[in-house]
Amino acid sequence: MRSLVGLDLQGHDTGAIRFAAWAASTKSPPLEALHVLRRSDLTALLDHTPQHDIEQGATRLAQAEIDKHGARASWGLVSVVAGEAPELALGNHATRVDADVLVIGRRALTEGRALVRLGKVARRVLRRLVTTTVVVPPDFAVTSAGRGPIIVATDGGPASDGAANFARQLAERLDRTLVVAHTFEDLAAIAGAHLPAVELGPINERLEVVSGDKTRTWAHTNNLGECPIEVLRGESVGTLCRYAQSVDAAAIVCGSRRIGMADRLWQSSVGTGLASHAHCPVAVVPSDWGQSTDPA
Repeated sequence: MRSLVGLDLQGHDTGAIRFAAWAASTKSPPLEALHVLRRSDLTALLDHTPQHDIEQGATRLAQAEIDKHGARASWGLVSVVAGEAPELALGNHATRVDADVLVIGRRALTEGRALVRLGKVARRVLRRLVTTTVVVPPDFAVTSAGRGPIIVATDGGPASDGAANFARQLAERLDRTLVVAHTFEDLAAIAGAHLPAVELGPINERLEVVSGDKTRTWAHTNNLGECPIEVLRGESVGTLCRYAQSVDAAAIVCGSRRIGMADRLWQSSVGTGLASHAHCPVAVVPSDWGQSTDPA
């Protein structure tokens, strides 16, 4: 599995560097890292310093950042490129080097109520999703990583199939168990003003049974039939984040419906929400990840 780590050299990438080194396998190619110099920033410096010197200086800073957080032997090429949009440069580079996984940082720390959670670049990277993307809180550390399971969050449909493939490999690398989790909306939050609680209760119970059956079928289809299954009632992002904290999850893995811009006006992306708010790393996985090739 070839991994590419996006660097910003502003401290938001620290957790991404640590997580990538932790998840690296001795059987995989060395980790690669990429820092994108925004052309707007570069232009402001070119009147004073040649571009070659700027790129070399950024490369030295990137290598120092990686050295500072250990596991230097796990790393290969550290590159610096100029680009108009970091998310485009990261995606294009990931495609060019055939990266199976892109690891990036987010703005918000594990704890706290920061207004900016992801940051523009991370949000746009998830929107494009050229490959599996792992979003890591900047203060993530291996020593304080969750000792609980990796949660595979599924909608019970084919959009989650790639997540199952990735989660199995990640669990093996991190020596963690897997739990399959599915959420369904509590009807009390939708129809509580229209139906009495005595009627909502039985409906929610039937929904829980149907959701459980659907999730178990999906798990067996994706070779996760031996994993514990949790059917959780409530809004997906908040419910999954609270559950992840309660079990001290090492990571959350979810699929992606690859919602387009028009659809985003009407519905949110669960993957983006989890990556913004979860206390642990979150992997958002294309539905076909690991199906055509073996990225191990």
